[in-house]
Amino acid sequence: MKKFRGKKRYFRELWKQTEVNTCDIQLDEWFDFWHRHLDFLGIGNDSVRFRKEHVKAHMALYNNLLKELETFNKPYQSWVLINLNDAGQDAVFIHTFNPNSDNYPYKNHNIDWNCSILNTFK
Repeated sequence: MKKFRGKKRYFRELWKQTEVNTCDIQLDEWFDFWHRHLDFLGIGNDSVRFRKEHVKAHMALYNNLLKELETFNKPYQSWVLINLNDAGQDAVFIHTFNPNSDNYPYKNHNIDWNCSILNTFK
């Protein structure tokens, strides 16, 4: 594995991406599975420590989005997707009724609600 240089700068920039302004998301619009990947390159796959930091950042982004969405007057769905096999697929989602398709509320029937949480993420 190649040495990861610039970790301090990388994680500083990662945490900047968790800050949300109303200009980042249009609150008078609709969301068609709007999402943001914080670890698009899959750096969290290289180390448990890196993965934990990315999961923490996704949760911070999710909480910040929920604060911004408090003024959103339409019903919405929001969730965090954590893929155990690929950190690059982790994302925060927002979904509302939209003119693109009639899939709100989104019902994912493939979710195992009784799964156990890995000790890594507790």
